[in-house]
Amino acid sequence: PDASGYIIQSYVTKEKELFTKKRHIEMGSDLISRIMQNKSAEIINDINPAALLDLLPYYVKRSQVSSFIGVPVMYKNDIIGIIAADSDMPNAYNDVTMKFLGNFSKIISASVQGFIHKIDLVRASKTLDAIKLFNSIAYDGEGNQNISGAITDTLCNIFENTRTGVCGFNEADNTWEIKSSRSSSDDLIYKIGDEIDMKNSAIGKSIINNSTVVLEINENTPVRINKNDKQLEYGHFIAVPVKSPDNTFGALFIEREVDQEFTLFEIGLLEMLAEQSGNAIERLHFIEALRSAAMYDLNLEILNTKAFYIRLSEELSRSADFKIPLSLCLFKIDKYSAFDPENMDERTNLIIRNVIYTSAHHIAPYDLFGRIDPSTFAILLAGTTPQNAKIWAEKLRNNIANSIVEVENHKFTVTVSIGLAQFEPENSAEQFIENALNVLHKSMTKTNCVTVYN
Repeated sequence: PDASGYIIQSYVTKEKELFTKKRHIEMGSDLISRIMQNKSAEIINDINPAALLDLLPYYVKRSQVSSFIGVPVMYKNDIIGIIAADSDMPNAYNDVTMKFLGNFSKIISASVQGFIHKIDLVRASKTLDAIKLFNSIAYDGEGNQNISGAITDTLCNIFENTRTGVCGFNEADNTWEIKSSRSSSDDLIYKIGDEIDMKNSAIGKSIINNSTVVLEINENTPVRINKNDKQLEYGHFIAVPVKSPDNTFGALFIEREVDQEFTLFEIGLLEMLAEQSGNAIERLHFIEALRSAAMYDLNLEILNTKAFYIRLSEELSRSADFKIPLSLCLFKIDKYSAFDPENMDERTNLIIRNVIYTSAHHIAPYDLFGRIDPSTFAILLAGTTPQNAKIWAEKLRNNIANSIVEVENHKFTVTVSIGLAQFEPENSAEQFIENALNVLHKSMTKTNCVTVYN
């Protein structure tokens, strides 16, 4: 069965000239449709020849059929097929025949379940390998384009008979475009640099709404990528946003020209892949920011990104040599109605200065206080055990939450999300930051909390 009817996958008949050449038959009131709708077997032992073409639409001419039997093949309470037979003999089928075909139905169901489970395991394994690759690219600082290529390669490797791609933002042209594209065959429709129709396309809707979009392709299907979409008779399309807790970087998409819907497992797999690639891109941005910033933040009187990275590397070397415990605290101010970190107005700057001022009173002169990016701050606690670092972070969170900020006679409070990681001698600076960043993202989903990397 499919969304609009059913497909004849295989058949054997002695009257081929009477049998339809069509593979797809629309859902109706025929016997096969009735079995699909009722999810129950049917036996008809006295078919009126005048009603034959209505009851059994896989015939195109009248036949001497008198009896029919159909048994559904089930998988997880859904019909995935029907075993059917007809005969020119009246009363040809009975309960014994039903039981006989029922056993075949169970065998097919079990085989399908085992086959799907095996495919799902293979796909899950390939997805984990891809996530490791994304992280490796982020650590090495190889750029967004390399991650985009890795995503499309992975999608083609996991999903057969598909066209895949990744779109992202082109800052130079201020447009969204395809960053990478692959095809399981040679018919590469979408090219790198093709502009996305953000207003009308399915992938534009996925990016703007930050949600997964699934389409069945037919003559009424809206724009998938842009106005140059190839006209397809049938198929399925899915777009999944590539995002982190803070940002949406674009979307990945898959298009397959087969009459096969995306399963919930496949959709979940794609969403996990998109989320992990989004996190890898954000880590890449963090690491690039750490390596490229060049000034001390005089406004907040804290280390800028580059200075913090240099001092962090020095402290990690000292910690490894002298066995000094180090804890890294990353925090962000939580977004809510009174505070929008994207809008750097006077109110935002005042709130940031208030949070920085409160935080500065909680650290020792030898602790490092810096900025990772415009909205993420870092404190390196030297000589602090993991237990004491957790107590310190909870105290910092509580004091910030209880601080009252006043702007133009309007009083309100803000909160922060905190990620805390302990340095291990085998950690690089990037790994140390990534550990803290991972748990910061978890805190941000809850807000006003501390999460410790374990």
